[in-house]
Amino acid sequence: MRHYGTACRGILYSLIVKRKDRFSVCSRYGRNSNVPLSLLKVSTQPRWTGDPVNTVKVGLALVKYIECGNELDKWWRGANGYMNAYQYTTLLSAFYDGHKGLLGADVGVKNADTTMQVVIGGLASNNPSYIRAMVEWCRQNRGYKADGQINLCWDVINYHFYSRDTSITSPRGAAPEVSNTISVARAFVNFSEKYCNSMPVWVTETGFDINQGSRQKAIAIGDKSASQTQADWSLRSVLTFLREGISSLFFFELNDGNVNSATKYASMGLTDALFKRKLPMDYLFQTSQLMGSFHYNRSLQQMPVIDEYENKGKLIYAVWVADEKGTTIPCSLSFPADDSVIVYRPVSGSDILQTETIAVVNGIVQLTATETPLFVATKPTPANQQYVISKKLR
Repeated sequence: MRHYGTACRGILYSLIVKRKDRFSVCSRYGRNSNVPLSLLKVSTQPRWTGDPVNTVKVGLALVKYIECGNELDKWWRGANGYMNAYQYTTLLSAFYDGHKGLLGADVGVKNADTTMQVVIGGLASNNPSYIRAMVEWCRQNRGYKADGQINLCWDVINYHFYSRDTSITSPRGAAPEVSNTISVARAFVNFSEKYCNSMPVWVTETGFDINQGSRQKAIAIGDKSASQTQADWSLRSVLTFLREGISSLFFFELNDGNVNSATKYASMGLTDALFKRKLPMDYLFQTSQLMGSFHYNRSLQQMPVIDEYENKGKLIYAVWVADEKGTTIPCSLSFPADDSVIVYRPVSGSDILQTETIAVVNGIVQLTATETPLFVATKPTPANQQYVISKKLR
């Protein structure tokens, strides 16, 4: 193992015991039912009176992905909170497969379950240069696989991204299309294609507060409240990231911490503090019912946005204005073989999108695009039970 440095070697070997814990977790909750039981131990001490005694179990098939750390590139925390890319990849190599098995049969996720996917701890930085250094560490210290690819020690690239406008005196959240959301997503996806064999790219934190004291707030636009804008921007974030090749998007967080607090992230929930659905969750759930099995196909135009989604020959068009000024724009879609189409619109307090039948005149449908996405299809699509809109991996 070259170019470790004393500090990196210390990190690697001091983490062996903790990596064994990960091996046990992955053995228990992964899909490999043939893990040797001799490699596993559990505490048999009851924690309280009547507490069932724990037993060794393997292959429960409950976990498919595991993340190694979270925002370990915390540059704002100094030396105690920041790992440089070489240090983190040292840890990750032990976590992934016990540094190619050299640390023992009972160390590493892949030694417990080869099918479990290791996700990079969500990066706080918005630049893939950190991962470029991780790739270089792997080239030097893990070498190449039989197919000539660098032997990387992760399966999913992962970063955090909050769309915001920092150009003003009082920073706030921003619509995804007017911030650097698209350029950053493209940078990570292009990086994956060039250096990581087109592995999936995830964004595991995004969102908007509704408390107007937050530096990540959604704003009222025209006659829309901040809550309505939060719903618009959340749905448009999903559609935008899908178009740019992001495989999975996660919102932070499920429920409000304290909607009355101006602290960033406190009013960002998709539900309220009691887990009742808020408008963003309504929009996301309704859209997923319609389009859960569809994938992004192509873009027809940029303003208003008209994106085409496809599933087994069935097409749905997403239409919206990529702005944050309350803009409305007339537009048209061509349906030469149909006499009518169904227009779907998000609505408050429902499990399904609101529908309207619109006539096709001379092969054309006239629409008015707003900053709330609408969807157009040639006939109703059966409800789909998937929660997250899918995207074909590149």
